[in-house]
Amino acid sequence: MEADLYNKHLLEENLKGELELKTKELTSHTLHLIQKNQLLEELRVKLNSMVRDDKRDQRKELKQLIGLINLNSNQDKNWEDFRIVFERVHEHFFDSLKKHSDTLTSSDLRLAALIKMNLGSADIATMLGISQNSLRISRYRLRKKLHIQEGESLSSFIQRL
Repeated sequence: MEADLYNKHLLEENLKGELELKTKELTSHTLHLIQKNQLLEELRVKLNSMVRDDKRDQRKELKQLIGLINLNSNQDKNWEDFRIVFERVHEHFFDSLKKHSDTLTSSDLRLAALIKMNLGSADIATMLGISQNSLRISRYRLRKKLHIQEGESLSSFIQRL
């Protein structure tokens, strides 16, 4: 009987350690995406400034670079990698979320995942490549799709899932 309790304790400790490791991996991946998108945004701003100020023959090249940055800013591959790591940590989160609404888009799921991670609005907006105002509207639409009552916090609702 003591051996069973000891084995159960070891298993619980192992699972806790595994969860901590996966959570750290998810956090690291998220921070990497935030930093990447911040860098791309910084480059976009600088290149836009150069397009306005520079000579005509360089304009075409700079516009192509801006297009390339825009294309890479929110690559679906990054999101797929993020989703895989996220689902390892929060196994049934998306299934639980979908039980509340069958109209959720992939953008809604991304937003909900970032809210679940307790990220701030500025970081979420950066990761999604949208403005703070657009994020506010996205959060409002997500609340409506999830049928969250007025006065109830979207973040609290998502944390309970």
